[in-house]
Amino acid sequence: MTLDAAEVPRSNEAGRPFLIPLAGGGTANLVVRGRGYDYVPDVLIDGKEIEIARKLTGWEYVIAGLPLLLILVGGFVGAVVGFAAMALNQWLLRSAWPYPARVAGALGTTVGAYVVVVLIVLALETILPNRAAS
Repeated sequence: MTLDAAEVPRSNEAGRPFLIPLAGGGTANLVVRGRGYDYVPDVLIDGKEIEIARKLTGWEYVIAGLPLLLILVGGFVGAVVGFAAMALNQWLLRSAWPYPARVAGALGTTVGAYVVVVLIVLALETILPNRAAS
């Protein structure tokens, strides 16, 4: 990590926080850690959480995570498209749109991702030779 084009050092303590120099001469500990499958991390400065994006509610995580079911339909292709659609759903659910539009957008993304996976899988089945028929 850099600050004003200079590399920021890391502490040797647990979690290896970044040591951010302060204007008064001291330092602040900055910790960035993952938040499960949410693409927005937790950010802590000297142990105090700084909210960089709204945390989703439990059911919003369920709606956002629906595209992960595409793994069952498309295997690896379903996983790749599903994780991308999940990230897009999280972004949509945090957007400034009216709430019903956010939910409809996330559900529409899930349906669109399903269509994309089906089309890619059908195209791959057409292009790749079928070894079972041999």
